[in-house]
Amino acid sequence: MKEKTIIIVGGGQAAAMAAASLRQQGFTGELHLFSDERHLPYERPPLSKSMLLEDSPQLQQVLPANWCQENNVHLHSGVTIKTLGRDTRELVLTNGESWHWDQLFIATGAAARPLPLLDA
Repeated sequence: MKEKTIIIVGGGQAAAMAAASLRQQGFTGELHLFSDERHLPYERPPLSKSMLLEDSPQLQQVLPANWCQENNVHLHSGVTIKTLGRDTRELVLTNGESWHWDQLFIATGAAARPLPLLDA
């Protein structure tokens, strides 16, 4: 019997913790994490005024740098998803590559929106 494939969309703390939890709970199937950011998942809450004032702020990674490799998690960073086919269970990237999933976890979070009232 073929093992299941789980795809996680997102590059933040929730996505990283979902991958870690799946492995901790004994999931042994294929596990893919897709993010449009080019680095490992990091903690976003520390992105506050104090961090912005630092000359070279250090992002606090959620998982150690080698965690994905050691836990057989395929990290696809710096990629953009073109379509998520709910009926076909297929993820297609803008470069044409595609993957099929048995289960999909979307952990994309939210994007900050500038307020038109503030000209900062």
